[in-house]
Amino acid sequence: MPHNPQHEHNPRLRYRHTCPEGHGECKPGNMCRSCPSECATCQNLRYAHKGVCSSSDCFTCNHGYKHTIKHGDGRGTCEMADSQILVYGAAGLVALLLIAAAVYVVYYEAYRKRNLGKIFNRSKSKGALPT
Repeated sequence: MPHNPQHEHNPRLRYRHTCPEGHGECKPGNMCRSCPSECATCQNLRYAHKGVCSSSDCFTCNHGYKHTIKHGDGRGTCEMADSQILVYGAAGLVALLLIAAAVYVVYYEAYRKRNLGKIFNRSKSKGALPT
């Protein structure tokens, strides 16, 4: 069998935890020290800004995200699954309604107390009970 230098393992090139050895697509020499939050594994053999892979360097995604291949080696983006968008949208709507209700109650009570005070003060001066 002829000697092929490409198959030799370079001891200076290491696998990183962002794309560990044994993962199908991972190769030694990964520039990424950390992945975007939606990625489970990521790799870029050429460039990673300050050691962080870009959002299109993901091999696998965290729970709730789906993988869309963008590169020939299997890297791609992780997009939020449709069911997750619905859950976050519903939670946001509920939170907004709770905040609106709290603001309404606080301002309505303050307005009511201020107007009742005026009614009682007027009625005492006239000698009549408030209606």
